[in-house]
Amino acid sequence: MKFLFVLIASFTTLFSNARTSDVTPAVLHSFQSTFGNAKEVSWNSSNELYTARFTLDGQHINAYYSGEGDLIALTRNVTISQLPVLLQASLKKESKSAWISEIFEYANDEGTYYYATLENADMKITIRSSENGEWTTYKKVEKI
Repeated sequence: MKFLFVLIASFTTLFSNARTSDVTPAVLHSFQSTFGNAKEVSWNSSNELYTARFTLDGQHINAYYSGEGDLIALTRNVTISQLPVLLQASLKKESKSAWISEIFEYANDEGTYYYATLENADMKITIRSSENGEWTTYKKVEKI
């Protein structure tokens, strides 16, 4: 599961472009049933993981599907003001000596989590929300 998250969360360019005709009928049916009003839909695929990037109600969303059409996860970028209040407050404390370069929401059948990337001159730290309104370090990378 951790590998799958890393694959999804990194928004890597390892995905190959897929035409809608290359997406399995099960995936297309599942997507259209859930997001029938989606606009600007584009598809990518890699190793039986299908990614739909689209706009819905003015928001840019990524939906990840298995080849069988099962929705694996959804992600979307969010602003600090879109976070739950407790997470907003604790993120402001966490980011006193760094700037926030990215915040995104990750939702799957286990729940909804938020990830924030904090940076300073030397370090890039990704933190993950917990259910009690706190943040925990998910990944830490030293800048070169």
